Amino acid sequence: MKAKRSVFAVAGLLVPAILAAGLLFGPGCEPREDHQTGPSAPPTAEQRAERTVPSDPQAARAARVCAMIEEGRFDAARQALANASEPLDGPLAQAAALLEAQDRVAEQRQAFRDKTLQEELAELDRLRTEIGTEPMDVNDLGEVIGVVIKAREHADEAGAAQILQDSFVQRVIEAARRHGDRLDAEGRWVDAYAQCYYWLNALDEDDPEYKARTEALIEKAGVEMALKDDSCGDTSVDRHEGIRPVMFQRAVDALDFQYVTEPDFGAMARQALARCRILSEVLRRSRDTLAFHVDDPEAHERWLAGIDTFEAELGDSARSVSKQKLLLVFDEVLALNAVTLGLPREIVVAQFAEAALAALDPFTMLVWPWNVRDFEKNMKQEFYGIGVEISKATGVLKVSSLLPDTPAYRSGLDADDIILAVDGEPTDKMTIFCAVSKITGPKGTTVTLTVKHAVTGEVEDIT
Repeated sequence: MKAKRSVFAVAGLLVPAILAAGLLFGPGCEPREDHQTGPSAPPTAEQRAERTVPSDPQAARAARVCAMIEEGRFDAARQALANASEPLDGPLAQAAALLEAQDRVAEQRQAFRDKTLQEELAELDRLRTEIGTEPMDVNDLGEVIGVVIKAREHADEAGAAQILQDSFVQRVIEAARRHGDRLDAEGRWVDAYAQCYYWLNALDEDDPEYKARTEALIEKAGVEMALKDDSCGDTSVDRHEGIRPVMFQRAVDALDFQYVTEPDFGAMARQALARCRILSEVLRRSRDTLAFHVDDPEAHERWLAGIDTFEAELGDSARSVSKQKLLLVFDEVLALNAVTLGLPREIVVAQFAEAALAALDPFTMLVWPWNVRDFEKNMKQEFYGIGVEISKATGVLKVSSLLPDTPAYRSGLDADDIILAVDGEPTDKMTIFCAVSKITGPKGTTVTLTVKHAVTGEVEDIT
């Protein structure tokens, strides 16, 4: 059994030295226009060949042709050979042989693409016949869209567009959208993402609606996770302990002086207020057991009305917003929470701050006190894994890859296998961090995984 990758990661990057609620800046911004980013572009292979032209005309032409081949300019290389007045022998013959070999490889690749495309189209026809005009089953959505994605990957631009416009494919897409919207309205955000919008976004990554809906579902699921206790004994109260408003205020001051470009405080304020709306929606619609509850509908109405007022004060996105205005909105949101939702202040601070910083780039974030405590705890103990990388990107706990010569590699696990349970505990409601903590442990610890194999569909316990 061959592992897909040779990199093992289960919990992300740890920073060697972290201060409580310290600010991490990422490289998510462009350099100043007047900044010299480096030396001029290096010469091309053809330019290098021109500088070292041999005295022999045949060798000189061969050098230029080989430089074109090196840069992938095969048509230009063929034209140069066609224009050659010298006989095609010696170096020119070798260049011609390279082009012939490239032609054979291109033909083989195209033949493989054509064969694979026909196989995927045949599978699509099989599903079309099998499903017929019956109402679309949720299990069919991902299967059909997965086939469509593979077919489009092997088709040319016109063929890919034609596949997408197929009436059966359009019916599947519309069914996925309706099902995803229904799950979203029911507060089943992980299901809406995993069963519908994950596939729709993968089908057409350039569609702005799919991208926006996918990001919104991930954000709602993230807020819900922050408000839940997990089976590993990690409580929402513990995760928010020690969070104070001054941490965000100091972070904003640091941004003002240290960020690589001038921070867009308006975007930060608007995205933070949008998160405040999502916070209310999660509290009202979540189907899971949350650590905090606000059951008074009028409290939510007053909260949302206050958010409306703050957004109106900011104006449209073209209007500039100062650092002071961002911090004023932050204070107003905390005061509004005190007289409406009544959530612990730590919750609102964390949600506001995380959303505001996410508006800058994907890498700038606050390191909260619980992150520091968790880091220090891990540094004091020696844990071992089983040699597997896991993911829950689609809502189910899957094996992403395995390390050679590890317990997981020797046990029969394979990439894309689904982990249904860890030591008998189902993983459907388990966070990725909780799953990692249950699979790792002191050297010699045993763990039993209930696995559904991707290839055979067989379910078995692996220890």
